[in-house]
Amino acid sequence: MERLFRAVALIALPALLLGASLTAGSAEAWKALKLKVPGGAVTDLEIAGGTIFVQAGRQWMALSACTDQRICFTPKRPPERARPPAGGLADGGLATSASGDIRKAWFAGPTDIYGHGILGDRIEAAMLVAQDAGGTRHKIAAGAGVVFEDLQPRLADLDGDGRTEIVAIRTFTDAGASLAVYGLVRGKLSLLAQTPPIGLPSRWRNPSAIADFDARPGLEIAEVVTPHIGGTLRLWRFDRAAGALEAVADAFGFSNHFIGSRELRLSAAADLDADAISELALPSADRTALRIMAFSAGKITEVAAVNLPARIDKAVGVIAEADGPAFVTGLESGELVLVAAPDSATFCVENRDKERLLFIAQSPSGKRQKQYLKPAETGCFPRQAIATVWVFEDLDALEGCSVLVPATAKSLALQSYASFDNCDWRVD
Repeated sequence: MERLFRAVALIALPALLLGASLTAGSAEAWKALKLKVPGGAVTDLEIAGGTIFVQAGRQWMALSACTDQRICFTPKRPPERARPPAGGLADGGLATSASGDIRKAWFAGPTDIYGHGILGDRIEAAMLVAQDAGGTRHKIAAGAGVVFEDLQPRLADLDGDGRTEIVAIRTFTDAGASLAVYGLVRGKLSLLAQTPPIGLPSRWRNPSAIADFDARPGLEIAEVVTPHIGGTLRLWRFDRAAGALEAVADAFGFSNHFIGSRELRLSAAADLDADAISELALPSADRTALRIMAFSAGKITEVAAVNLPARIDKAVGVIAEADGPAFVTGLESGELVLVAAPDSATFCVENRDKERLLFIAQSPSGKRQKQYLKPAETGCFPRQAIATVWVFEDLDALEGCSVLVPATAKSLALQSYASFDNCDWRVD
């Protein structure tokens, strides 16, 4: 049904562009859809090269988005996971990068000095090894009374300077885990920064993703601290010059691992609203819901919390549907679920006024996109990106109009723009 809205607002445009925020909930759009998997219950899930693979019965299948069944399953085995060279951690992985000064990294020097056993056995690593672009290997020990309580290092250029950093979990046997960053300094593998350890032995943390979460230069590290006992989601920013990791934001009530599992990927990052900034999907503390979180202005905002029929116990992957990214994960029950916003097709805004105007669309998490629209011109955005729409005469305008967009709305038209605070909107 068509509804006519008149919105009155006094809004300072400079403040809006610098981070003033209005939000409207759209969590109801996100749903968990059970997928019918050929072969029955899913026993394993692997992610390789951006493709999700599942095993049901004795058969491996690759997942892809398709129009007739939404998700299609093609018989195909995932590639073998890269393993460390001789001397590496037996159950560890090999991290690789196609660019930067560090091209490979792995854990080595198995040791049993720390009996926590959170990753399936009581063997951890005493050594981190990196191979540079020229093929030279560099090593650094965890240190006395310290181990790498981790399975595979993570490679990323955290500060955008062209040099690769290594992110690892460095655990003190008497004080628990810290998040550590390593890199090459004058040809030597060095500890560049680390967080304080948690403070007690047998306390662990697990990185969730490394991505651009807040639009500032560089990448941030998202992690869950103590994922087994009421985990805290925390975002860190790396400062090489200061030799420090800066805590940006945190929120309580998350997990991304369960005791004894070697699967560390119970989370995934994706840009859900096409603003070049990533959101994060990860389990609730009891792993019975997938929570989708956004980071903005030093705060963590929940975009959605999608309840599931059983606990997540497999990796969380991202699949590209026509309407935007969606998440796929496996449950303890053997079910495979797609967590998506099924009504997330494009949302369009039409300018029916006689003047060219600036339209700003804000997502539920506070992120914004702007478009100038000429008379009778229409601009479209991904549906998840819209919670509020503002209109101004131009970037220098001090006042304008706004409208909260209902989650059920399919389109919006500005009937007329009046100076200062009086606009006519039509929402369909």
